[in-house]
Amino acid sequence: MYSKLLALLNKPEIYEGNEQPFWDDKHISKMMLQAHLNPTLEAASRTAEFMDRSARWIAQIAPPAQFKRLLDLGCGPGLYAQRFYRMGYTVTGIDLSRRSIRYAKDHAHKEGMDICYVCGNYCQLDSKEMFDLVTLIYCDYGALCPSDRREVLRRAYASLRPGGRMILDVFSRAHAERFSAYQVWKHCPDGGFWREGAHLVLEEGFLCPEHVIGRRIAVVTPEEESVYNLWNTCYTPQKLQEETQAAGFEVCGMYGDVAGAAYTEDCDTLAIVIEKR
Repeated sequence: MYSKLLALLNKPEIYEGNEQPFWDDKHISKMMLQAHLNPTLEAASRTAEFMDRSARWIAQIAPPAQFKRLLDLGCGPGLYAQRFYRMGYTVTGIDLSRRSIRYAKDHAHKEGMDICYVCGNYCQLDSKEMFDLVTLIYCDYGALCPSDRREVLRRAYASLRPGGRMILDVFSRAHAERFSAYQVWKHCPDGGFWREGAHLVLEEGFLCPEHVIGRRIAVVTPEEESVYNLWNTCYTPQKLQEETQAAGFEVCGMYGDVAGAAYTEDCDTLAIVIEKR
């Protein structure tokens, strides 16, 4: 048993993936949706108050009169998409979670919102010059491995008309420098986030080279063991500018968050507005 547990907690190679797309898991996606829909919880989504401010700011720097067709990558249950629709955008949202997309569609239908929701992987997006504005919000970009980051930028660029813009945010280098390595375990006899029934969670967080934060989570039930790897690349403005410019974008502005805060070196996040040349 000791050797088995050690094997579960072996540090993965940087950006090592997962065998299954666990965010679409029947139970995990249910818990994720509950977190998304809690307006005061900053977990799966930011708080409702922040999203309100963020949507208003985005509508100021990319007005719907000029940037009508908006694509929301990683839209989840549509919390931003609903706000964008009310601002006057024509909105398309794409997300990998079938549960979140189902909720988003049902809510849009109930509220009479003409929002197009697509269940799919935005790294496989195939839209040519269909949109005026693309958003990728809540630091999803830095959670991708380098090849997926290049691919999502390439496909987002192709999906935009000339002069179209993209807005994304990442965790900052300061966020990584404040991070502390940890090891924790938790017994969930009545179920929890990762499983419906009794399980153990053994989790380790660690800092990799180039300010990449890694998390390895081992979930042990009486029947099986599963391991999940989570990553977040933390950025300086220069590094984010270099990556986006390599995809052909021109940088329009850098901010401390996607609500337009001024960027300082102490900011926890970094937001960038980029434009297709």
